[in-house]
Amino acid sequence: MKIETKYDIGQDVWYILGGEARQGIILGITFNKVGHTLIGYYYNVQVGVSHGSFNEPDLFPTKEELLKSL
Repeated sequence: MKIETKYDIGQDVWYILGGEARQGIILGITFNKVGHTLIGYYYNVQVGVSHGSFNEPDLFPTKEELLKSL
């Protein structure tokens, strides 16, 4: 099974948290699979000194693209 993601580990991304645009770094990617079927994946992103889990549609490569999506 080949899995292709939009973002890579170590890449900067933008997201909304607490009503604010924030920037973070992708720390890892978690894949959920049942048998041979990929049922989803989440990006583990640096959130301040902690981390959060985000779906791909909630992440953006630039602040400008994030703001356009609102």
